Amino acid sequence: MEVLLAAAGSAAAELLAVPVAPGTSVSMAAAPVLFALLAAGPAGATAGWMAAVVAAWTGSGGSDFWSRAVRLTAGVAFGTAVWGVVWRNTAAAATAMTVGMVLGDAAVLCVRHGARVSRALQAALRRLPVLAAGPGLGIGLVWLREEFGPLGFVLGFLTVLMGLEPFRVSGEQVVLLRGGMRVIAGAVDAKDPDTASHSERVAALAVRLARAVGLPEDEVEAVAAAALLHDAGKVAVDARILRKPAGLSPEEWEVVRAHPVVGQEILSGIPGMDRIARVIRHHHERWDGGGYPDGLKGEQIPLHSRIIHLADAYDAMTSDRAYRKGKSRDEALEIILREAGRQFDPVLAREFASMLQRGGADRG
Repeated sequence: MEVLLAAAGSAAAELLAVPVAPGTSVSMAAAPVLFALLAAGPAGATAGWMAAVVAAWTGSGGSDFWSRAVRLTAGVAFGTAVWGVVWRNTAAAATAMTVGMVLGDAAVLCVRHGARVSRALQAALRRLPVLAAGPGLGIGLVWLREEFGPLGFVLGFLTVLMGLEPFRVSGEQVVLLRGGMRVIAGAVDAKDPDTASHSERVAALAVRLARAVGLPEDEVEAVAAAALLHDAGKVAVDARILRKPAGLSPEEWEVVRAHPVVGQEILSGIPGMDRIARVIRHHHERWDGGGYPDGLKGEQIPLHSRIIHLADAYDAMTSDRAYRKGKSRDEALEIILREAGRQFDPVLAREFASMLQRGGADRG
């Protein structure tokens, strides 16, 4: 009975995983899996794990499968190992499962996003409350099963899933908002054939760098949003200027240089977008103070703006234009490292170069 309850609960948890950001979701599958481990041993945990993994693939369509599968697999492995040594010690098994999920989360950040081990561990530890929730609830399910039988397990688990519903609504709103941002970014990029999909590539690079330096997921999401919209102000720039193959006149250059301010003005009128608007205003500032529009210097420049500035510059250098061929990855990184401490944040520049060299990607 326990094995069937755990398998059904694990599958349901994964199928009803809560989207917290585009391509990222969280489930409570660890709760029924820990329940199965404590109630039926390794065989029960294995059944719950297999049901969760299959459901994760079915429910995610592959977009977030590996992250969720690796976290849960590591948690089950650690929890089962400790369960075998400390016989049916509930607290020890739950703690070990949580440790395994933290390490699994860090491994995902290292392998998929090129983060250093120390940075990945820091980022995973920031998510400890979320990662520990599943095993913690698993202890509650064990108690409910012992006190009230199978019905206690079912009612307790349904309560857990219902408690996640507000987060599901919030996550779906985030997904819809990101979709709208992509439409805006695509419209801006379409004004110049040479910059097709530029904003998407910059966002992908900026997200990788944000994760590599250990920013928490809510900060990563903010970076992604600002990166997608970093050129929103170019809607006010004549397409003939953007497509001009030769050098710009001083007047035309002033129009182009105004796009960060215009972007801020457009977004600051949207509730909740003030911070992103400020990031966009400063994404062309230089570390040495020689950038625009405000000539900010060093850490006066918002961190998110410094991240986007690097991603934007790299994509611009490696993209083909009508009047030149894009640089190779190594050529672009050589320039970035040479400009570290002048144009770019020196710490971020070194991390960015290391990230791409570890990841082996030309265009992020």
